[in-house]
Amino acid sequence: SLDGQVFFIAGYPSAGKTFMGDYLATRGWEHVDGDLIANPEAKAMGSEEKVTAFWAAMQKVFKGGTVEREEWVPYYDLLIKLTKKAWETKTNVVLTYAVLGIFGGERELFKQHFPKMKFINVKVDHVELIERFWKRHEKMKEEAGFTDQQYWDYHEMDEARAEYGPVFSKENMTKFMEKTVYNPRLINIPPSEPDCFEIDNSDTKSNTAFEQLNAIAGLPWKTVDTDAIAQINYERYKNM
Repeated sequence: SLDGQVFFIAGYPSAGKTFMGDYLATRGWEHVDGDLIANPEAKAMGSEEKVTAFWAAMQKVFKGGTVEREEWVPYYDLLIKLTKKAWETKTNVVLTYAVLGIFGGERELFKQHFPKMKFINVKVDHVELIERFWKRHEKMKEEAGFTDQQYWDYHEMDEARAEYGPVFSKENMTKFMEKTVYNPRLINIPPSEPDCFEIDNSDTKSNTAFEQLNAIAGLPWKTVDTDAIAQINYERYKNM
């Protein structure tokens, strides 16, 4: 609803942005997961073509090229539509997505629709992030039953193989990730600017990130229910 709050939480893979969105869901917020992989409604709205164009535009930026608005705006427009829809039924809404600020003009685009939107970057030390990435990767390997080389052979890794060769190595995969999904340009939310915040999630054993997020949202402290958060995430993916 218009008198409620709306947040955009950004963070690199494994920083904990989706987790923070799901945490707010346990506090009565509506969480729109901007990844949309597990969202059939978004698929019907053309999410797959739009995200492909969005990632292609990002690749262009990484290589120093210029990008037109029509290459990246459609995906954000879709996220805006889904956020508006969620806002019709819930007082407070949080949208989470890895990328905000690489193209320039993203915050202004969202502000046109949500003038009081707050932008939050979930910060994690780089070394810790990469460690979490590999932990998650190992877990995925176990669950899905693929090898590192099979992962390296996937279509999604075409660019990586073109640059680093056909044989998987942890070092080259890390280099590729640091140029793409961990590229420092993906997120530009300077806390010195209006409605821009950072929360520190480097230490998952501490409550720092939750305390900082509560402060931004004006929520009183409540013991974090990690089981309830995990359940929300499970429900999201079980239909895939």
